[in-house]
Amino acid sequence: MRRETAWIDPQVHLFNASLFDNLVYGNGEDAAAHLDTVLENADLADVLERLPNGMQTSLGEGGALVSGGEGQRVRMGRALGRPAVRLAILDEPARGLDRDRRQKFLQRARRHFESATLFYITHDVTDTMDFDHVLVIEQGRVFEQGSPRELYEKAGSRYRALAVQEEIVHRAWSDSNWRHLRIAEGLLSEFPLAGTAAPSGSFWQQVRAAGLVWRSGTLLGVHALETVFLFASWAAEGSGALSGRVDKGWLAAWALCLATVVLLRAAARSSEVALSIGFGGLLKERLLAGAMAFDADALRRKGIGELLSQVFEAETLEGLAMDGGLQIVLAALELLIIPFVLSWGVSTRLEILLLLSWLCLTAILIAQNMSERFRWTNARLGLTHRLVENMTAHRTKVVQQPPAEWHIAEDDETEEYAQASERLDHSTARIETLIPQGYLIAALLAFSPSFLTGAATLSQQAVTLGTILFAYMSLQRFTFGAARASVAYVAWRSIKPVFDAATKPVEGSSAETSAPQEIKTFQLQNVAFTHAGRLEPSLKNCTLTIHAGDSLLLEGDSGSGKSTLALLIAGIRRPSAGFILAGGLDLQTRGEANWRRRVAAAPQYHENHILSASLSFNLLMGRPYPHSSEDLQEARQLCLELGLGSLLERMPSGLDHMVGETGWQLSQGERSRVFLARALLQNADLVVLDESLAALDPENLGQCLKCVRQRAKTLLVIAHP
Repeated sequence: MRRETAWIDPQVHLFNASLFDNLVYGNGEDAAAHLDTVLENADLADVLERLPNGMQTSLGEGGALVSGGEGQRVRMGRALGRPAVRLAILDEPARGLDRDRRQKFLQRARRHFESATLFYITHDVTDTMDFDHVLVIEQGRVFEQGSPRELYEKAGSRYRALAVQEEIVHRAWSDSNWRHLRIAEGLLSEFPLAGTAAPSGSFWQQVRAAGLVWRSGTLLGVHALETVFLFASWAAEGSGALSGRVDKGWLAAWALCLATVVLLRAAARSSEVALSIGFGGLLKERLLAGAMAFDADALRRKGIGELLSQVFEAETLEGLAMDGGLQIVLAALELLIIPFVLSWGVSTRLEILLLLSWLCLTAILIAQNMSERFRWTNARLGLTHRLVENMTAHRTKVVQQPPAEWHIAEDDETEEYAQASERLDHSTARIETLIPQGYLIAALLAFSPSFLTGAATLSQQAVTLGTILFAYMSLQRFTFGAARASVAYVAWRSIKPVFDAATKPVEGSSAETSAPQEIKTFQLQNVAFTHAGRLEPSLKNCTLTIHAGDSLLLEGDSGSGKSTLALLIAGIRRPSAGFILAGGLDLQTRGEANWRRRVAAAPQYHENHILSASLSFNLLMGRPYPHSSEDLQEARQLCLELGLGSLLERMPSGLDHMVGETGWQLSQGERSRVFLARALLQNADLVVLDESLAALDPENLGQCLKCVRQRAKTLLVIAHP
């Protein structure tokens, strides 16, 4: 059944793979032979031209590197490339497409699936006029059904009421109070044409401010003293034992040295714990600041699994500090002292040369181990990414991919991971066993001639033997620390971009000195933007002035740059050229916090999320927490105005009810209205809605549009009316 079913839905998953892989996914071995027809039917030729690597260009997690409309056309292409289809389910297939492109797609889809049973789910009543049969569903049941023409001509029919409401909404978009904008070929124009006018800082300083530098110095000094007194205790004990008599003076010296070692070791451990906790806390703060300041485009190129992997790597790095990552430094300090102590014993040159040679061998084995660890980490992160993406795309896999193919890629990756794990385990075992034990055996063999021949004094032999045992323990500590340091370095390589992002000096806010009457004016002057990896700019020389109280409707073909312009105005992206001002000041001057208090944006459906929390938390995310009773009352009133009253009535706990992946499952229309409410409740000077009304039926759309226009101080809507 699944092999003979084609399914299009805005939630059909686009994988973090090439355009080619996404188009042929689940369509069998012969899918590639029909790609030319698929590209034509799905109207993907212009998308293909804009992609830097053509069919091999990665689309990003969930299609994040293409526009919403372009991603929907890729979903169409996957369904249109499915062979021998008997059932086609097209659920809001044209969301994100302009009306002309939507109608052309519908015509091509009906021709393509003419021999199959076609279910077309939509809120656009006019698109259904040419179908054979229409079902109108209300509150989970079929309210009425029949021929579209018959239902439209039938007095009092629900179908006719929806069609009439749709016409009312279309006329509302044509209201003279709207300023109509359009983007085409990267250029922004207005119809009719209107007049236009023109935790950051140094991490080293944070470390110093937290007092971690002097703590590090204290730790090293205390550990050095501990080592000196440990050797002194050995010397005192050895002198008494080798003299052949019990000397109370040597015993007292030995006891004092040993007591001092105990106190110094306790002080060292206390400093080590304080240093680890302090460094771990600073690292957490830095990574959080970096995550909030991370470049939006770079974030879009990463999949959910890759981001989750970075979280794991951050935990690994912090865990290293908390569990004693300083061991390698302390062991290195001990190994620096050992050659000087060996110079007082026997076979001095041989023992020192052996120690240095063993350290060189250790460095080589550690380098090999790090190389294996890189390969193992990449395999592990790849598995994590695959796991999370498969969980996210579960519905897509179940419907579109044959069960026999579900685990082929996972099996190959698991086998690669198992082989990498085996090589890493062998490499780690060589370091942890060969280095300390091997050195102990080699050093004792080098010491044995002097011991057997009696060529040295008992004191010299005791010094050498004790130092060999001490070096053995230091090498154990060193190899343990080195293994953990390699783990930390691999983790650091992964999270370094997030760490560096915290240095961006845009989070602060500046004093606002603009004139009061101009404070709510937004200006774009010669703004251009080019996506990373692309040669052609998405936007070119865009100039626009938005006055307080304006209502703007932005139209354009899918992929024309509408969402990019919205993200630029919201401050999520930075223009490649030109400038954007709010009240005469740019984002750098105002600071991100101030800018985002002025602009509230509701991104497209695939980039907006309902968190696993209460409905009130999701609605009031833009306000300080905990929320006041006035905030909750305003959120409730707004929900009623947006037509969510029935949802609140069905939820046992009302606004306090849990929603999201682990809670109450909201429909697409309910999610869209929550996103609308979230943006409006921020009480910003400018509200930007990107395809936020596309999932609503005509009645709810009209109600929400009226509410938005009444509540938003200044409004920019991206839509395809």
